[in-house]
Amino acid sequence: MARARHTTAEFDVEIAISARGFRGPEWPQILGQDGRKTVLVLGDSFALGWGVEQSEGLAGCLAAVHPEWDVLNAAVSGYGTDQQLLLLQCLLPDVRPDLVVCVFCANELWESMADMAYGRRKPRFRSVAFALQLDGVPVPSSLLDREPHRGRFPIDGHWNAVGHAAVAQGLAAPIH
Repeated sequence: MARARHTTAEFDVEIAISARGFRGPEWPQILGQDGRKTVLVLGDSFALGWGVEQSEGLAGCLAAVHPEWDVLNAAVSGYGTDQQLLLLQCLLPDVRPDLVVCVFCANELWESMADMAYGRRKPRFRSVAFALQLDGVPVPSSLLDREPHRGRFPIDGHWNAVGHAAVAQGLAAPIH
C-alpha cells in the first residue's frame, strides 16, 4: 500500500494505492466469503474519486451504504470504456464479481474513439462488419515512454523547477 497527499489549488486529499495498483484499500484475499457480494467499480477519474477522499468517492460511498459487500475500486483516471473493457477481461478470472458498475462520462466518447488520450497511445475498438475489432495492441510506446529523461515538463503552460533543471543539464528541450 502506497499513500500520499494529492494537493492542488482546488483540493487536498489522501491517495492510497493498493498492491494491485488501484485507489482504495487492499482487496480481500478471498472474495465472496460468508455470502458477501463482490462489486467491481470501473470508470475514469470520476469513478476513481478525483479530488475527493476515498470515502467520498463512488466506491467509498457504496461500501458505506452496503458494508456487507466487498466494493472494489478498479477505476483508472483517463480510461475510456474501451480500456475499461480490457481491464475487466483481465480482472474477471480472479475477481469474479457479482456486479460490475461501469461509470460512463461524456468525455469517454472521444477517448474511446481515439488512438491517443492525454498524450499517450492507447488501444481502441472499431466496429467492423457488426463486430468489435481491437486495434493498437500491443500499445506502441513513444520516445517519452522509452526515454523519459527526454521529456518536456509543461504544467499549465509554464515550466516547473524540474523542467528548468532538465533543460539546464541538456536532458530536455524547451517547449516553443
